[in-house]
Amino acid sequence: MHTQNKTIIINEMDYQKLENIKFIRICWVDLNNKIRCKASSKSYILDKNDDFQCIVIGNYSMSLPTINEHLIPDIIPNNEIGAIWVVPDWKTLVKLDYLKDTAQVMAYCYQSIKGDADGVSIDTLQTIDRMIPFSLDPRGVLKRAMNDLQVNHGLQLKGSFEEEFYLFPLKPWLEEGMLKPLDFTAFASVNSLDLYHSVLSKITNALEAMNIPIEQVLKEAGPGQFEITIPYTDILVACDRHKLIHQTVKAVAYQNGFIACFLPKVFANKAGNGCHAHLSLWRDGKNIVPITSSTGTTSPLYPESGFSQESCRFVAGLLHHAKSLTAIFNPCNNSYRRLTPNSWSGGDIAWGVDNKEVFIRIPSSPSTNTKGNTNFEVKTIDHCSNPYLVMASIIYAGMHGMNDSSIQLPPLTSKVPKFFTEEEKKKYIIGYLPSNLTEALECLDSDDYLKENLGADIINSFITVKKIDIEDTKNLSLHEEVKKLIDLY
Repeated sequence: MHTQNKTIIINEMDYQKLENIKFIRICWVDLNNKIRCKASSKSYILDKNDDFQCIVIGNYSMSLPTINEHLIPDIIPNNEIGAIWVVPDWKTLVKLDYLKDTAQVMAYCYQSIKGDADGVSIDTLQTIDRMIPFSLDPRGVLKRAMNDLQVNHGLQLKGSFEEEFYLFPLKPWLEEGMLKPLDFTAFASVNSLDLYHSVLSKITNALEAMNIPIEQVLKEAGPGQFEITIPYTDILVACDRHKLIHQTVKAVAYQNGFIACFLPKVFANKAGNGCHAHLSLWRDGKNIVPITSSTGTTSPLYPESGFSQESCRFVAGLLHHAKSLTAIFNPCNNSYRRLTPNSWSGGDIAWGVDNKEVFIRIPSSPSTNTKGNTNFEVKTIDHCSNPYLVMASIIYAGMHGMNDSSIQLPPLTSKVPKFFTEEEKKKYIIGYLPSNLTEALECLDSDDYLKENLGADIINSFITVKKIDIEDTKNLSLHEEVKKLIDLY
């Protein structure tokens, strides 16, 4: 943490552009992927001169249950109620296009070594040896993971998310509790893009106004289901963009008479919403994923992958920890309605080029001049997951594969796992993902490597909260789940 004075804040805010702004939301994202904030007036922040450093919140604010928010044992370290400092990361500040008087900034969370910020003077706040990152802050954990990847391997993770969501007319939902799409057209339907053109145009215009470039808008397979893709970038920026996209799609849709839903499964027999992540590893400004980046005498493990040796080892770590990662990637009961065979959700722990039915897909790269393939796709992630915690866990799992040569990497497969013979299952599949959240949490709880590297505090709190969520939703039908969660996801 570093101190920030009025001059720094004004420079970072690009004050001239924000002269019509009244409120600045200072935001954090909790373990349940809820983006929360306190909205401070711009005049208050600037009138504080050098004194404005942060806002203060309760340390339980990162780990409340999803549906019934209340304090429960073991959601905070040592069960000690206290306060934490939420410190704006001013370089993330953005003017919200859909709210003309409001700007927003992401933040990091800190705690006092003594554990409580209440009554602490500004002089004490500025003393860095009295401040430590809050152990339950997912964004802070990702920052640490990125640093570890850089220090230990000289690498940076870059990527982007596929943003899949449904759009439904708002009136039938509010009046009848029914989700009634405007269309039942097919995948990549022109007609569907025509029907939803007005609201999709306003959504994409708002995103572009906030410096989020759009690559494409696609009609997905479900009725009223769409996908927005954006270019890859540094992984922390990608996570910040991901949250802003989710927030903007829901807000602009509502303003225009629609409700947007990112839940993993909305209809039992229709396509689910994925949040697939396309990722690559970079060193010194160069993508080291392609096979051409292999150096020295070390040959790639599987040349047919188009991947360098280092990239293959990174994938090996992801497959090795796949069962544990599932709890983080798919953290609600609804998630497991999506993780079924033949749903392109990647439920089998395997990998392959252009294979959408396995945990790690290697997209072929015919449109580049690079020999080999340039990125890998993690298929199972959904929108209930916290992106910062997801990416931190991917970094640490991948580094485990790079650091430990005993972790095995199976051959690639292009075959749909459902049609494997018994012999093929033994050859290509490491195992199968947990079939429910309870099993996934058990895998995570027993994964000492991930718990040590992500931090025992955040993993223990996450598991505790998710066990409460399981109880709160265990007897709900799919429709009842949607009603409970649609405003959140």
